[in-house]
Amino acid sequence: MRKRSLGLDLDLNVRLSAGWTVGRPGLVDVFMIAGQSNGRGRGSQYGAGKSETGYYYSGSIFSDLKDPVGDAANSGSRADIGSAWPAFAKRWFELTGRKSVWIARASGGSYKVAGQTPTWDPATATLYTTAVNALNNAVAAVGADARFTLNKVYILWVQGENEGTLIDAATITAQQSEDALTLVFNGFIADVPTLDGIFVSELGRRRDNSREVAYSAERANKADVCTAIGIAHLVWTGAKDLTDAQMKDVDHYATPGYNIMGIAMAEGAFATL
Repeated sequence: MRKRSLGLDLDLNVRLSAGWTVGRPGLVDVFMIAGQSNGRGRGSQYGAGKSETGYYYSGSIFSDLKDPVGDAANSGSRADIGSAWPAFAKRWFELTGRKSVWIARASGGSYKVAGQTPTWDPATATLYTTAVNALNNAVAAVGADARFTLNKVYILWVQGENEGTLIDAATITAQQSEDALTLVFNGFIADVPTLDGIFVSELGRRRDNSREVAYSAERANKADVCTAIGIAHLVWTGAKDLTDAQMKDVDHYATPGYNIMGIAMAEGAFATL
């Protein structure tokens, strides 16, 4: 009996040192995935597997975070198979001692400029409003669940290929794309009262290296917006350095690339705290 008591005391001390509270999973951070298909996840293999350090929230149910991240009710935001996010959740826990709650709202083929479909432009409503409502609902659900203590709320933004294509075709200017991103981020800040940060991945490259001048302009746009908006942070600039083997096709990363992305974005996000 004495040994068992000591073991329980030791376990309690370990959990408390990691920021957990007695009888509860402890502090959790909420993350919403937003943007387009590389945020959604297009890997052809399962990535980091089931994460014991993250939960996925959907329809009032919290389940283990695992690929394909997302839910059947929002199949357009669900990973094909592999994504970056189980790897992110594992690394986040290693760095912070906190578990995380996730919702997926990245939409493949989406834009941020108005006049395109689908678009994250706040005035267009559907994609943007659905995501904002989902995030606010998840935050409320965490706050109402006796198992959790809400810590921080974040958005992960992975997007830009479509604007790179439009810039390359001279359909829009780089400044128009930057202005559109500013509108989206300021909208998030206004419409998600609990929002603490937006963590941004720099745009990668095409595997054939085409459209690179336009893609470079789009990368600069993200850097400019993150400089101008205090809670927006460019946390990963390594997407353009992924090798051909770490990419699935001309635009999308392969599962090894997504694992690199998840770990690197977690480390970059942690560095901003």
